[in-house]
Amino acid sequence: MKQRIIATLLAGLMIAPLAQAMDLKQHHTDAGLECQDCHIDANMTIPSNASCLNCHGSLEDLREAVKQPESQYYLDTNPHYSFHYGYGLECSACHSEHQESKLYCNNCHQFDYPEFK
Repeated sequence: MKQRIIATLLAGLMIAPLAQAMDLKQHHTDAGLECQDCHIDANMTIPSNASCLNCHGSLEDLREAVKQPESQYYLDTNPHYSFHYGYGLECSACHSEHQESKLYCNNCHQFDYPEFK
């Protein structure tokens, strides 16, 4: 009986940190978002594009909002529309709420988007 109680307590200590809410980025905190606003299933999986677009608008609108100037090297360096993938990348390919966000395109290229979150 004693071993069962100790095992239960130890399991609870190991699981407790997972149950705590993770920090949100400031712009999402300011918007009053909570976990279930993005994680629409009980498993807390990575949100789909549809979940992101509920608040951020269509991919076409995002593409227009962050349009970059053309350069001698690139005709369209828009982070929301890829020459290679079109609108096919998931938002989570670049954006991460609970970790540092990283530009997926920079795996091969070197783009700088100063407003990137």
